[in-house]
Amino acid sequence: MNELHSIGLNSIELNSIQKSYQGRTVLDLPESLTFLQGNRYALMGPNGSGKSTLLRLIAGLLTPDSGSIMLPDDLRNNCGYLPQTPYIFDTSVLSNVTLAGCDKKAARDILVTMGLSALAAQNAKTLSGGEKQRLCLARMLIRSHKLLLLDEPISAQDRSSVELVANVLETYLKETDCTLIIATHTPRFAELLCCEIIHLENGKRSEA
Repeated sequence: MNELHSIGLNSIELNSIQKSYQGRTVLDLPESLTFLQGNRYALMGPNGSGKSTLLRLIAGLLTPDSGSIMLPDDLRNNCGYLPQTPYIFDTSVLSNVTLAGCDKKAARDILVTMGLSALAAQNAKTLSGGEKQRLCLARMLIRSHKLLLLDEPISAQDRSSVELVANVLETYLKETDCTLIIATHTPRFAELLCCEIIHLENGKRSEA
């Protein structure tokens, strides 16, 4: 039986979650998994370990084949999900941010924060991979969320940009008391931001 509940609790609860694609089980978590509101979690593991699937299940983009996901209404209604390859609009960097519903001053301010202010007038399609990632993150962080689900948000960043993104997220999380769940291959990024690291392998929770 597939269930997705809205509850008034201050946590996200996953119970006995299974998900398969074309007969192949990609996520199998027979135990319960809890994400407390306001805390920060990193999902780590090799490619194909189930990290992205878990994020998409929590975001409501997928439905589990079995098990239940209990998500507080305030998190469900204020959730920001950033996929591995977020969409870039074929317009300027500045316009990509203002499309999120903010004014130009707020957009310019966050571009400064993300190290992209010099590129404001440039077509966003021409940015490097790392610049595109920071632009999409800026577009998300211009709004206040209660839950952030970020799938490999720094995969194309160099070391200095990883530190920049971590600092920007740290400030955002403190200001919003937002719950953070990130999928990442970068231990340093996870250590900078997160209070708990959840290791996945072959769709199952594993030891580090």
